[in-house]
Parts: sequence; C-alpha cells; structure tokens
Amino acid sequence: MRGGGAPGARPGAAAALARGYAEGSAHGVAEVYDAYADGLFAYCRMLTGDGRTAAEILHDTVLIVRARADLLDGDAQLRALLYAVARSECMHRGGDHRSSALPQPAAQSCQVRRPGVVVLGFAVRDRGRLLPLIPVALAGVAAAEREALELVVRHGLDEAEAARVLDVSQRRVARLVDGARDQFATCLRVHSVCVHPEQECAELAVLLPGGVASGAAVPEPVDPALRVPAGLHVDSCPSCAPFVPAELAPEADQAGQSGRAVFAATVDALVSTGPPRPAPLSVRAELLRGTGPRAHRDAGHVLGRAVPAQRDGFPRTRRRRFL
Repeated sequence: MRGGGAPGARPGAAAALARGYAEGSAHGVAEVYDAYADGLFAYCRMLTGDGRTAAEILHDTVLIVRARADLLDGDAQLRALLYAVARSECMHRGGDHRSSALPQPAAQSCQVRRPGVVVLGFAVRDRGRLLPLIPVALAGVAAAEREALELVVRHGLDEAEAARVLDVSQRRVARLVDGARDQFATCLRVHSVCVHPEQECAELAVLLPGGVASGAAVPEPVDPALRVPAGLHVDSCPSCAPFVPAELAPEADQAGQSGRAVFAATVDALVSTGPPRPAPLSVRAELLRGTGPRAHRDAGHVLGRAVPAQRDGFPRTRRRRFL
C-alpha cells in the first residue's frame, strides 16, 4: 500500500537506493516510491496548492534522496529525509509558504487515509455533519501549527522525525501539534454551529459576516483573527452551545490529563479521516523507465539546484531555533 500512513519500506531500502545510484540504475526506487509517494505528494500539494508542481517536486525529491541515501546511517531517517527534502524543494520553488494562508484547494488536497483510523465518539448525525467540514476547519489552522499536525497525525511521523523535517526541537513540535489540535477543534466547533439547520444566532452572523454563518453546506474558513472570538461565542452563547459536538466542547479538553488524551485522540481521528489521493503513477514510471518530459532534464541539474546537504544528507537550513 502506498501512502504516508503506511509502515514504510522494508529494511535495507536506503542501502538499495544508494546501490542503485552508484550503479546508475533504478534499483530501490520502486519500493521507496510505493511506500512513501502518496504521503509526499499530499504534503507537497498542501504546501504548494498545485498538483502539477507537487508532482514535479515528488519526482525531484526521489532523485535527490537517491543521491544522498549513502549518507544515511541505515533506514531510520529515510522517511524524515524524504519529507525534509520535499519541504525544502517546496520552499525553494515558492518561497516561504508560511508567508500567506494556505488556499482552500490545498486544504482539500491533502487527504491521506491512515489504516485503522476511524472516527469514534460521535453520533451518526454529528459524524455526517462534521466530515465535510474537516478540510475547511484545517484551513483555519495557522500554517506552522497545521504543518506540524499534518506531519504527525496525517502522515504518522513521530516527533523526532517531524523535528528533523521542520528543523526545530521536539518540544517545539509538541507545542505546535497541541496548538493545532486546539485551533482545529475551535474551527470545527464554529463550523458545526454555522451549518446546523436549526441554529439562528444573529450575533454569530454579525461576528462572521463573510457568509460563514449563512447555513451553507461547506462554509469558508474562519479568519484567523476571528477564530478565538468566534470560538468563545459558540461555546458560551445559549443559542449556539447546544449545537457544539460534546466531544469537541471545551469541557472535554479540560477534564484533566485523561480528558486531554481523549480530546487529542478524537481530534486526531477526525484530522486523519479522508479519501486517499494517490500520487501520479506517471511519476513512478518516469523514475523507473527514464522516459517522459522530466527525463530530458539532466539529473545533475536537479541535484545542482537542490538545497545543499548537510553531512547526514538533510537539507542545509538556517540556524535551528530551539523553541
């Protein structure tokens, strides 16, 4: 099964890539692509908002990691290296993606199904009402927090791997993920009230004047500046509070350590829900056969314009900030 939530390639994948690069063959490429391509494609699409650009970056990422695989100490860091290179290529081509809000198409494009993840704890009516709102609620999460949430929850990276990808400390990753859970839950609470057919709150309509509270099936994302006041309103308003799903209510997050764990698991199950969006098979074919438009580009050119590598193969970045 290809995908970010898959267990990964079999042992020896990094060595196989390095051997294939030394031999000038595609040895090891197919297994790595099949294990990680779906997740990498979804990640690149989230960062760039464009499927064609994401496919090109996926192609180049595999070429770059293939050339650097001999710098890895075994397979433990292979997945983190793939995501780190993909991220550096996205930023190298489009600048710092955090300078602007992620577009709505990007929010809809990053669905990655993790095996065994289901949405628990919601009544059937709430589940059907919430699922269409998940991409919109994700789009309301701040970019840095959302990226950490995507890596850890959707793609299944552990905090150590995500820290290498984002070039921050593991403590910073944990803070970002926790903050993203809170922001996502707030946005989803607001949206669940906005689209409920029985809610009629004039104050909410004034607070969210852009049509978010118009009862539309899929509203626009909540403006980050309005996320906190809108969340406080739906949590405290007598007209809105009854339509907030109990598992996402603030009380669920404040019921001690066990309550926080249940809250986090509920949010993670919701965030992980979505139809799979596979990576293009044409990219896989080009990497294996050496045919297609990208094959006419010199592989040396791809490696030459890539962000330079550190001794361990990871992209060289600005000084790490241990926050």
